[in-house]
Amino acid sequence: EAGDHLVWVTDANGCTEQAGVAITDPLGMIGSIINIQHVSCQGGMDGKATVQVVGGTLPYEYDWDNDGMGDYDDGPTVAGLSAGFYLVRVKDANGCKFQTYVDISEPTALFAEIVDLSHETCNGANDGAATVNVTGGTTPYTYEWIDSGNTG
Repeated sequence: EAGDHLVWVTDANGCTEQAGVAITDPLGMIGSIINIQHVSCQGGMDGKATVQVVGGTLPYEYDWDNDGMGDYDDGPTVAGLSAGFYLVRVKDANGCKFQTYVDISEPTALFAEIVDLSHETCNGANDGAATVNVTGGTTPYTYEWIDSGNTG
């Protein structure tokens, strides 16, 4: 157990000697997920997260469950994630372990729909119009109307 300990040794002639030792207890590992990057588009795989750990005994080994290996050959940062829950296990030099989870989210699907359409009144009048309604994705939206050059 951690703390200061003394041992007294007595030989057959009654001679005594003492020895002392201080046994330390490393701080328990604690950590948190930092620098979370959520998936930018629905169905994407550009999520990213970093675990930060203190305590325990360096060096640390990391195992993110994104590869299903359980091999402690990852680093503190994992990238290329799709949306979902991910477990990271951290093991210190003494084999002590810590684990935590991160939830990588994604936006809803981007959807665009023409909701109001006015055709040109006469050939070449250039008075046609269209309105688009956009939902999902991540705001703010930018719009670019492209004239395909088709007439008729």
